[in-house]
This record gives sequence, C-alpha cells and structure tokens, in this order.
Amino acid sequence: MIKVKDKSALKLFDDYEALNIKGVIKNTDYEVYTDDIENPKGIWIKDRYFNFLYSRDNGFIEDFSSSIKDDFFGFSGTTIEAYKYFLEHELIQWKNTCIQYHFTGGKFDVEALESLKVSDADYVNDHYEYKNDDSLDKIKEAILNRPSGCIRVNGVLVSFVMLHDDDSIGYMYTLPEYRGKGYAYKLTMDIVNKTIDSGRLPYIQIVEGNHKSEQLALKAGFVKHGTVEWFGVVKIDGQFKEYIDKYEDLMGEKALSVSTLCQLQETYQVLDVTVEDHKLKYDGQTYDFEYIYDDEIYYLKSDLPEDLLVSGLMKVMKEDYEMCLVNMRVDNSAFKKVMNT
Repeated sequence: MIKVKDKSALKLFDDYEALNIKGVIKNTDYEVYTDDIENPKGIWIKDRYFNFLYSRDNGFIEDFSSSIKDDFFGFSGTTIEAYKYFLEHELIQWKNTCIQYHFTGGKFDVEALESLKVSDADYVNDHYEYKNDDSLDKIKEAILNRPSGCIRVNGVLVSFVMLHDDDSIGYMYTLPEYRGKGYAYKLTMDIVNKTIDSGRLPYIQIVEGNHKSEQLALKAGFVKHGTVEWFGVVKIDGQFKEYIDKYEDLMGEKALSVSTLCQLQETYQVLDVTVEDHKLKYDGQTYDFEYIYDDEIYYLKSDLPEDLLVSGLMKVMKEDYEMCLVNMRVDNSAFKKVMNT
C-alpha cells in the first residue's frame, strides 16, 4: 500500500461504485492510498471513522485490513466484495445497502433557485439527519465549494439540498409543514442543472427501502445502476476481545455468539414477545430474561429457545449498531475464530 503524492497521476476506475472516490479526491485533501499508481487494484481514502474504498480484489482488501489500525471503522459506499471479505474475517457492527442512481438526461428547462449561504450552515446542520461533530464544518465547506439549492418562504429557509464531499446529492430536507408542495422535485431539478453546469455527473445513494426518495429520483429521470454498501466493522483481535473476556467474567462461561441488531433483523423473524423488568412474556408464559447492558453491548445468558431469545433481544436493543453477546449459536465465522484461539 503506497501513499499517492500526485493525485492527478492516479488512474481512476470507471465503475459506478468508484464515483464517490472520484468526488472525494476532487473535493478534499484526504490522504489517498493504492497499490499501483498506473494500474491499481484498489483505492483507499480515510475520512476519520469512515473509509472510501474501491476494490474487487481480495488481496488489496486484505492489505487494507492489515494497514488500518482502528478497532472500529466504517465504509462509505463500497463494493460488495469488500463487504463479503469483512463479513468473513471480522465482525459487522451495522450495515446499510444503498441503491445508486445516476442522471443520464439533459438539463431541465427551469429557472435556477437560490443557493444556500454560509450563514445557513447552522440551520442546515440542525436539520441534518446524520448530524455529528464534523457535520457543521462539512456543510460550510459544501456551501462554499459545491452546488446547492434552497427555497425560502417569507424569508424562512424551508427546503434545501446540497452535494456531499463525494459529489453525491444529499442533505435534502423540507420542513414538515411545507411537505407535499413539490419542493423536493423543484430542488432536484435545480441541483441536477447546477451539478451538470459544474462538470459533475449527478448521482444519488438512497438507502434501500426509502421508497419516497426512490420515487422522486425516478420521477426526475435518474436511472438505477446498482448498489453500494455502507457498514461498520469491529476487529475481532482488537477491543472486541475485551468484550468476550468481560462476558466470561460476568457470566462465568464463554460466549458462544455475537451479533448486532441489524444482523438479527436480517436473519430472524421476530416473535410477538414483550420484555419488561427482565421478564419475557410470550404466548401466556413468562420467562426470566436477565441481561447486562454496558457500553452499547448486551450480555445475555439464557436457557430460552433461540427464537424466543433473539426476539427478546430485538425488543430491547435500540440501534442497529448495538451488539449482543449470548450463549447461543449464531453462524458467524469471524467470531468462531476468536473462540477457537
């Protein structure tokens, strides 16, 4: 893995999954790594917790895994090959599959809307679904350097859209009381025109299942070109090993399985159970359901059948990224490697 000194010399991929890589290289000063400048098997860019990674080569993905020193890290719109590698070798903490849409048509015959101002940044950040410690600075940078659009009513900012630092269309938001007026479609046409004028290809990543956004994209003429993976990883030889040891201290035996709420939801059909005061109720019966919750980890030792135990966990767990360690067997090859050492 080598650091790219001259980004203009790096050969970039043409696949749709690499669009975000191109955008980040263009818009940021993040460090870029690859295996070969002229004939790369992959490209890696790190942005704090998240990593922009494009590769279909397991060797490159393995080199990346060896290079990264974090115990916890995430991926922003990467390939299915990268997801499958980490599913096999590490622990998947959370996962979102996004459908990627591209705009292949010409500009819309509409009058341009007002662009956002830097003075709007705090307001935009306050209404941003994924607001975090870095989002305000990213929003200011986006307003200053990339296309945006907004609608004001009597001087009040009621709807807006911008481009992320990977050049994907996002941040779209309309105040609830102004929804249903067609503002999102007007903003979409406006941001498409401005994106084309800036020399960029308009594209969107929409979380699978967000049907309203998908309908809006299709209405505006976007075409589905495939999927990209967003997910978080916990290394099995890092901090997570501490959780395994803690389970043994708390429960007096080794844990047999680990999972996240996201994985449980993908694997199991939840039964109609209720959990209250560490008691699980199902079909007129009450069962003990003792667990310890610490540092976003659920430690549970139970003699319940697997379907009841998992259904109870899905009731008490709050976020997709939360983890559980339990004394039941869920097929997870990475966890088996830890337990067999």
